[in-house]
Amino acid sequence: MIKQLKKRFVILVTVSVSLVLLIILGVTNIVSYNNTMNKIDADILGAVADINYNPQGGNLPGQQGNIVPDVNGNLNRVFIANIGEDGEIESVNIEYYTIITEEQAREIAQSALDNNDSEGIENDYKYLYNEEQGTIFFLDCRVELGTINNFILISIIVFFAGVLLVVGIALVLMRPAIEPIVESYNKQKAFITDASHELKTPLTIIETNTELTEMECGESKWTRNSHKQIERLRKLTNDLVMLARMDEENNNTVYKEIDMSDLVNEVIMGYDPVCVASNKKLSFNVEPDVKIMGNDEEIGKLLNILLDNAVKYSSANGTIDVTLSKNGRKKNLTVSNSVDNIAEGGHNEVFERFYRSDKSRNSETGGQGIGLSIAKAIVNKHKGKISAESKTSKSFAIQIIFNN
Repeated sequence: MIKQLKKRFVILVTVSVSLVLLIILGVTNIVSYNNTMNKIDADILGAVADINYNPQGGNLPGQQGNIVPDVNGNLNRVFIANIGEDGEIESVNIEYYTIITEEQAREIAQSALDNNDSEGIENDYKYLYNEEQGTIFFLDCRVELGTINNFILISIIVFFAGVLLVVGIALVLMRPAIEPIVESYNKQKAFITDASHELKTPLTIIETNTELTEMECGESKWTRNSHKQIERLRKLTNDLVMLARMDEENNNTVYKEIDMSDLVNEVIMGYDPVCVASNKKLSFNVEPDVKIMGNDEEIGKLLNILLDNAVKYSSANGTIDVTLSKNGRKKNLTVSNSVDNIAEGGHNEVFERFYRSDKSRNSETGGQGIGLSIAKAIVNKHKGKISAESKTSKSFAIQIIFNN
C-alpha cells in the first residue's frame, strides 16, 4: 500500500504540474503564432499597398514601369504572378524579389493557384489572390515561420525538461509529504495486530466460561448465542490480521502456476450442498485449462469469499452463476447473483472495509463487512483488477481480470 501511495503521489504531482506547464506553453505558443501571422498579414497588405501606389499612372500591378517607393519596407520580399482570363499563369514579376528565379516563382504560384484559396501560405510564402485584377501577391515569410517553429521546438524541450524536473522534485518531497500517512498506517497495522493478540485470551476465557456454564446448567439459547458471537469475533480478528498482512509490501508469498479451472470447480462443488439447502440455484461455466501465476491458498481464499458472498446476499430462491474464461493473456472470473433490488451501475464501494448496504448487507447474514476487502487485497497482490457492477436492478456481479 505504501508503495502504491508513493507512486500515486509522484503521478499526481507530475500530472498536475505538467498540465499547468502545458497550458502556459500552449497559450504562449498560440499568442505568439497569432501575433506572427498578424504581422505577416500586415506586411503583405503594406507591400500590396506600395505596389498599387502608382504616381505616374497607367500601369497595372506587376507590369514593367510600376516601380514605386518602398514605403513599408517589404517590397524586397514580394513577387507577383499575373493570371490570365483562362485561369492560367501568364507571367511572374520578380523585379522586387530577386533571390529566386522566374521558374521557381512560377512553381510556387502554380501551387498556390491549385489551392483555390484567396489567401494562404505556400512553401513559406504568404499569398493574396486578387481575382478582379488577376494578380497573386507573394510575401517571403520564411523568417517569421522559422521563428514560430523554433519557439514551438523550444517549448517542447522546456516542457519535457520541466516534467523531468518535477518528477525529481516529487521524488525528493515524497518522503516528508507522505510520512504522516505512513506513520498513521503503520500504527493502524500495529494496533490491529496487537489487538488481535490481546483479544485471544479474553475470548478463550469467555468461551471456557460458557462451556462450564453449559456443563453445570445445560445448553441454552444464551450460551449458543455466546458461542456464535465468540466465533464471529474470532473470525473478525483473524480477517483483520490477514488484511493487514496482505497490505505488507515485503512478503514471502510463493507464486506458482495454478490451474484456475480445477480450483474454481473444487470450490463450486463445496458450495453446491449449501445452495441446495438454501433452495438457491448454482450454475457455472468454467473453461478448462485456465492457468495463472499465483498463490493457490490465497486464490482459494478469494474464491471462497466470492461464493460465500454470493450465497449470503442473493435473493431468496435466487440464482448464483460462476463463469471462468480466458482471452489471450487475460483470464476473466465472474461471480454473479440475483438480488431483490439494487441501483444499476458500478458498486465498487462494496470493497471498502466494513461496508454494509442498509438493505442488503446486515449482521443477520453473519458477515463482517470485510470479506470483499480481503478479496480486493488478494486480487491487487496478484496484479489483477476487480470490480462490482449491477447491469440490472435484480443482479449483482463481481468481475476479476488476471493478466498473468
